[in-house]
Amino acid sequence: QDKKPVSKQASAAKPATETSDKPISTVTLVGKWVSIVDTKDGKQEIAYTIESKDDKLIGSAGKKFESNDFRSELANIKLKGTRVSFEEKVKIKEIDLVIKYSGELDGDQMKLTFGIGDSATDKLVFKRIK
Repeated sequence: QDKKPVSKQASAAKPATETSDKPISTVTLVGKWVSIVDTKDGKQEIAYTIESKDDKLIGSAGKKFESNDFRSELANIKLKGTRVSFEEKVKIKEIDLVIKYSGELDGDQMKLTFGIGDSATDKLVFKRIK
């Protein structure tokens, strides 16, 4: 009895690909994220808290600088594959601004580029607090 070899290519499973705009997993972004930034005025701690509520990601930002605490809202939080994007709505000297963030989720780090409007040129790395 001749046994025909089974083709390894035919039996190999194909990797799944994402075709939906829905996030693969909202759980991977949920949590507290922190970055320490050196500014011309000294070190500034930025902390983001991202939560899942009613199948939607919501978040808030807290910044501490020179013993002052600042709070703002995160909006349009999205995760597609490892691509992350969101907006932070801030008020500086009575001016409403939207800071846009985008980048990659890499385990317990978010590597982000950010800026106001379409001029996203600055970079930050946030680490997940466990």
